Amino acid sequence: MTDLDLDHLRGWIGRTETAQDQLTPALADRFRATFDLAPAADAPPMIHLCLAPPAAPTAALGPDGHPARGGFLPPVPLPLRMWAVKLFFMRPCRRAIRSAPSTRRPCCCSAIRR
Repeated sequence: MTDLDLDHLRGWIGRTETAQDQLTPALADRFRATFDLAPAADAPPMIHLCLAPPAAPTAALGPDGHPARGGFLPPVPLPLRMWAVKLFFMRPCRRAIRSAPSTRRPCCCSAIRR
């Protein structure tokens, strides 16, 4: 197993990033088509995973295709990423172009060995 310098990795605790995106009818339609879901007024469950994805140039991607570690995520020298999340939905996702933008605001809250 790789030695982890947890004290170094804990330097990332408290880091956040914020991104906004708009839930559009076209995005909801493409998501529904992907999973063979029928049309509906509300956006499908889990569509929030399509909103405000991190954007990085190709040169800034890691071997797994995600933004390289060491920016927002700590540079953990292990092959798999692990995350946990608390979701707060203030209201159902409506597929309206004029709705308020969705905000993604992740936070690096801990660095522990599992």
